[in-house]
Amino acid sequence: MGSKSKEIQRNKSVTANDSKGIHLVKQESLTYHQGPIPAPEELVKYESLCPGLADRIVRMAESQMAHRQGLEQKAVATNAELAKVGIYSAVVISLAVIGSGTYIVSCGQSAEGLVAIIGSLCSLVGVFIYGKESNKRELRERRKIMDSVSKQKNE
Repeated sequence: MGSKSKEIQRNKSVTANDSKGIHLVKQESLTYHQGPIPAPEELVKYESLCPGLADRIVRMAESQMAHRQGLEQKAVATNAELAKVGIYSAVVISLAVIGSGTYIVSCGQSAEGLVAIIGSLCSLVGVFIYGKESNKRELRERRKIMDSVSKQKNE
């Protein structure tokens, strides 16, 4: 998350109270800043008001960034663990259904057993295909976001 500053020109109208209706226009320059750390000029002003304040502001931003990164790492690790549990559960359930289907076929109910086996395999293939498409869609969305962020930085 980078910081960015923009110079914005704003017109401010001031009208005199005389009978001629004089209209004065004064140009004022405002600075727009976006980011976790104020612009360097602002940090200097903070430091002059209270010695050590600029350092505290920077440390606060660094602390917040480290906290956010820690949360992201935990979220990624948790998602990876959940994905593993999901895969293992799917394997166990599929093997159980295929085993049950095989048992049903061996008991003379070939149609029902084949439906169980084929249904289980089809659902595994369907989940695999859905997962791949979902990942591709998510990557496309992330690329769009990254492209828009890079365009904003270049402006």
